[in-house]
Amino acid sequence: MRMFGHRRLLAVGAIAAAVVMGSQAAAFASDFIAYPGPGYSGQAIDLSACGYNRIPHGYNGSYVFQYTGQTADAYNNPDASGVAAFRFTGDAQQDTPYGWQSVWIQC
Repeated sequence: MRMFGHRRLLAVGAIAAAVVMGSQAAAFASDFIAYPGPGYSGQAIDLSACGYNRIPHGYNGSYVFQYTGQTADAYNNPDASGVAAFRFTGDAQQDTPYGWQSVWIQC
């Protein structure tokens, strides 16, 4: 009887650890930071949701991509469909305007 209780405690602990590890991974997703002006000027927005992220109109002046383990694809259309125009596999930045309209972060 005592061994069964000990095994149950270990199983509950393992499940709790997995949940915490999963939530920590989600908290550190890669970020696409879009700026309205060139040279990283203006009020930036941070797009970091897993999956589809639409780049708002007027936020194509410059960008910073902070890679924390999740790759991302940039698309020339607003719904992240079709063939990706660019794939982020590491940190990247550009201080001049770009044409992408959406980003898909692989989580």
